[in-house]
Amino acid sequence: MAIIPGGQQIRTNSSDVDLTNRGNALTKAQNAVYTMDDIIETVGGGEDYEVIVTRLFSQGSGLSSATEVKNTSTRTLTWTKTGEGMYLGAWDGTGPNPAKVYTFASQVNRNTSDLAMITTSGYWYQQNKITARTFRLRDTAAQAGTFVLEAENLGSGGQGYMLVEVRIYP
Repeated sequence: MAIIPGGQQIRTNSSDVDLTNRGNALTKAQNAVYTMDDIIETVGGGEDYEVIVTRLFSQGSGLSSATEVKNTSTRTLTWTKTGEGMYLGAWDGTGPNPAKVYTFASQVNRNTSDLAMITTSGYWYQQNKITARTFRLRDTAAQAGTFVLEAENLGSGGQGYMLVEVRIYP
């Protein structure tokens, strides 16, 4: 494939149009035919990693649903709630190389405004699982301006959800 030189103009035609250059030698020298593959090679094409995005939803203390929002991978994660504010995503088979995996969790969106929520995520290679944790930042009564970070269920006090994104690089 060809890398398209800078300063070139792109004109598109239907694939059934004959692009045979029938001009003189000067006109022929100024024309080149490029394909979409050439354009992708020149400018790059999309993500260079696989991605799995899952929406974890909870009403109350359990995990109500884990909905896959996007998956460009052939892998599958199955999510379960394993403890207070702890959610685990297990791979359908052997997990990817941990040096090639990046995870993060979105801010928790809840229908209550009484709690400040914090999320963390990570990849536990030994257990072949992704972990997403939710915490509540609680003001302590013992001393003004002192806060305690404690595990909190996603849907505690109502309902809540967060997105967990897992990127797997080549």
